[in-house]
Amino acid sequence: MDLDLMRDGAREFPEVPDPEAVTSARVWHCKYRTLAPLAALVNLRALSIATYPDASLELLASLETLEELEIIHLPPVRDLDPLSALKR
Repeated sequence: MDLDLMRDGAREFPEVPDPEAVTSARVWHCKYRTLAPLAALVNLRALSIATYPDASLELLASLETLEELEIIHLPPVRDLDPLSALKR
């Protein structure tokens, strides 16, 4: 299942009915305060983000099945080290 969120003006990340079924996600220029709910997408293989709101990439470290990651515009992030936990 694909999750495609484009230019959503909501401040909160939407509830995903079956997070384990999501294998790819695109979160593109949304106004969410945090992308922490992405950590629940445990079977995510591909993730594309434009405008990353969080100060740390730590929430992505638990995505063990992630094979492809694209992040565009991540101004609050100062450390890429959390991505070293990704195995693929």
